Amino acid sequence: MVEYVRGYLYKPPSDGYKKLEDADALDLACESLVQDERKPYAHLFTDEDRAAARATGPSRGGHRRPEGRAARSYRCSACGTA
Repeated sequence: MVEYVRGYLYKPPSDGYKKLEDADALDLACESLVQDERKPYAHLFTDEDRAAARATGPSRGGHRRPEGRAARSYRCSACGTA
């Protein structure tokens, strides 16, 4: 499973990633899950994997505020960025 997820980290964002982005659900993307060093499975991924996840994942500037939410109360569900 780790190798399967790792394969996505080193490719351009997939159609599935774009659908998650459109649904404001990037916290479910492989890239988001690998970036989070607090997860119990974080030891399965290398620093290089996390860097690749950050390069293609939500922290690359893909934070989008859902319409209708106040700017001061929104946090990216993937990485916590306000």
